[in-house]
Order: sequence, then C-alpha cells, then structure tokens
Amino acid sequence: MVNFSMMTFLFFIVLPIGLCVLEIFLSRMDNKYIGLILPAITFIYSLIALLSFAIFDGATTGEIAVSMLTTFLGTNLPTLILLGIYFLCRENMRRKRQLDKMNKQDLG
Repeated sequence: MVNFSMMTFLFFIVLPIGLCVLEIFLSRMDNKYIGLILPAITFIYSLIALLSFAIFDGATTGEIAVSMLTTFLGTNLPTLILLGIYFLCRENMRRKRQLDKMNKQDLG
C-alpha cells in the first residue's frame, strides 16, 4: 500500500517533471503544432477553473475581479512554463537549422 507522502511526492514532483520532459519531446518534433498540445490543455483547464468560479453573497465587484484574476493567473502558471519550454526548443531548432544552412553554403 502506498502511503500519502509517496502519493504527494509523485503528484507534486514527478508529474510536473514528466510533463516538462514530454513538452520538450513534443516541441522538438518537426510539426510545430504538436508542441502546443500540452499548453492548450492547461489553458483549457484554466478556463474551466474560471468558469466554475464560485461567487459568494456579499462579495464586492472588486473582490470578485481580484479573486477571478488570481485564479486565472494561478491556473495559467503551467501554461506559461510549458509555452516557455516550447519557444526555447523551437528557437534552438531554428538556430541549429540556420547554422546547418550556413555550413552547407560554406562547403558548397
């Protein structure tokens, strides 16, 4: 039987690292849209979290707006991290292609 601390470790440490490794793998593929799958999923999750937001009686408009904004930004942190990984991988691939092109021109 797996204890609670092991489940917590797996959920908060192993899962995010695995998702980052998967994003690196998907971002390095030739099709540039495949790398956007995980950021799209996390963005949709943030929209679902925002749509399921509970508004309590007596809350002012400002309190509601701040709560919704912090919910949206908090749930979009994984999206921003995955997009950062995606753009870094794509930029490195672009730079490598340009270097290969320059080396072919120098040799030919």
